[in-house]
Amino acid sequence: MKKTILYKYLGTNGTLETEIHLEGIYAIKHYVLEADEGKILTNGKERRKSVKVLEDEVATWKEMTPVGNN
Repeated sequence: MKKTILYKYLGTNGTLETEIHLEGIYAIKHYVLEADEGKILTNGKERRKSVKVLEDEVATWKEMTPVGNN
């Protein structure tokens, strides 16, 4: 599983979402989780190839090999 960190910054004229961390500026940290080739991600309820989640939700997603018609 590939994990990419994204930082979301709130500006006066909108938001900016980037992989770049700006020191000293408040940001909301997200992770983009992407399943490896031939795998899917699941949290027990949903199944996806890719998902964007908050930092405290990363541990709820696991990578698995699909079985049957998924």
